[in-house]
Amino acid sequence: MKNIVKNISISVAALSLLTLFSCTLEEDPATTRTTKNYYTNASECAVAVNALYGALRDVYSGQYLPLLEFPADYTRTPKNVDNANKNMVFYRWTAEHSMGAGFYSDSYAAINRCNNVIDNISAAAFLSETQRQSMLAEARFIRGQLYFNLVRCFGEMPVVLTQAEDPAKTDFPKWKNEDIFKQAIIADLEYAAQYLDFDYNSHRASGIAAKALLAKVYLWLCSCAENGVIYHDWVTGQGLVDTYKTYCKTYCEQVIAASGYDLYSDYYDLWVEANKLQCNGVKEHLFAINFVYDNNCGNRYCSFWSQYGAAAAPGWDLTPGREPVCTGRGSNVMAPTKEFWLEMQGNERDQRRTKMFICRHGNTTDKDAFVAAGGPTDPTITTGTKAPNLETGANFGPSKYRHGSGLATDGKGSAQIPVIRYADVLLMYAEVCGFGNQDGLDQLIRVRRRSYTLDEENNPYNITFGDYAGEEAYIKDILNERKIELCFEMDRWFDLVRHHMIKEIAESLRMTYNGYSQPVTFTIDDEDKRSFFPIPNTAIMRNSALTQNPPWEGDTSTEVGGDDE
Repeated sequence: MKNIVKNISISVAALSLLTLFSCTLEEDPATTRTTKNYYTNASECAVAVNALYGALRDVYSGQYLPLLEFPADYTRTPKNVDNANKNMVFYRWTAEHSMGAGFYSDSYAAINRCNNVIDNISAAAFLSETQRQSMLAEARFIRGQLYFNLVRCFGEMPVVLTQAEDPAKTDFPKWKNEDIFKQAIIADLEYAAQYLDFDYNSHRASGIAAKALLAKVYLWLCSCAENGVIYHDWVTGQGLVDTYKTYCKTYCEQVIAASGYDLYSDYYDLWVEANKLQCNGVKEHLFAINFVYDNNCGNRYCSFWSQYGAAAAPGWDLTPGREPVCTGRGSNVMAPTKEFWLEMQGNERDQRRTKMFICRHGNTTDKDAFVAAGGPTDPTITTGTKAPNLETGANFGPSKYRHGSGLATDGKGSAQIPVIRYADVLLMYAEVCGFGNQDGLDQLIRVRRRSYTLDEENNPYNITFGDYAGEEAYIKDILNERKIELCFEMDRWFDLVRHHMIKEIAESLRMTYNGYSQPVTFTIDDEDKRSFFPIPNTAIMRNSALTQNPPWEGDTSTEVGGDDE
């Protein structure tokens, strides 16, 4: 994916499902290219496919992460930030919320570009059938991924699989949840799994990534159906739960059996730059969104984590043994909770407690006066006087997204955003196999051994089914493992939704929160309602055939704010 072609002079008039969308990149009137005169040879078709990765990058660098991480149970925001963040944190988003609208709009803009590429490549008579299938598979992989993200966020929404012939058309009705999965997501990803090379090539879409995403799709469907999640009763009604479990297991097994893919021996190796942007030795990231600071396509999430009261001073990670990086300039946006920090630090055998977070902070002229929280041997070692304030959740954040050139000066870096990695597949397999299946348990143990110890002989970590009271305890342990292993990778919220746990988890929280003398409590008005986001009002206004999803129908609430929590 590092081979994305930049500054392509293509003018594509594409109708988004929200409004008329025109994509023009540094257009020269004398050499303007349009869809009618651009797809004239195989090289131009390849460039158009490459550009789709830029569209995917735009989605993942926008509102997607805050939309999913703010309402998760391990992330909060400082009290003095804007109301949009607080409304997500306190489970009071509405159809007016900017994060949902931004993600919705960005996703459909990217889908329109996919449709443009798919239609034109399908009609390109000069391509060989092999060329056509490969290019279409890559474009359909990206489109299937985009629709999967959308349906997990909104439940039901419009789907368009071809370019609109009439640019004035604005009536795109919603599809049923069943049709979205069967006719769009699964169809696209199965095509990609069939026609893409199985192994990756510079982090492009691949057969193994398509199979891993299909496993994730089927796990979502069977667990939503089993747990009574709204919109998914069709799976149960058609008797597909066990079938979809089998599909999930089969795809996981194919990924697990593939040669060349495995866990890194050290968890921290997941985030070093050499394992992000180079193909050689990258064995755990099955698919990721790459960012390259040098060509002005850096990942801004390195500066997304709060350094309360230090907005003008960058934070630094100088922990011995790590790559020294600037951790951003403190945007007072997001912070891990004190409770999650303590949960991590409470397990002395889990190496992720010292490799997950960065807690040194200061400024460019005073890099040594820090407290070292999270070192290679002892996370309790402190030097200097600037201790992180765990009561506010400030001055520390995850080390993910914080590597690569550019961080020392700009707050942007080359860190990739993982979409699916090998550890996720192992944990999905452990979950779908269920209680009593030793093959599944072995994969959970495999993830734990990587995270807990590098010394098998002196620090064995063995789990047996006798350690669990039954199926419920086993699944909860896997979900907690996923929370830690995949934290801040946009997975936790979906895990809570598909297990119908939003109300249970949220209302059990007693989080210490910036500015309050007592832990804050949370209330969920309607679990079905809060498990999905409403279709944005802006989309409904611009689409004459679009109506709001239940149970958001008739909701007229507006965004609220202030310090009244």
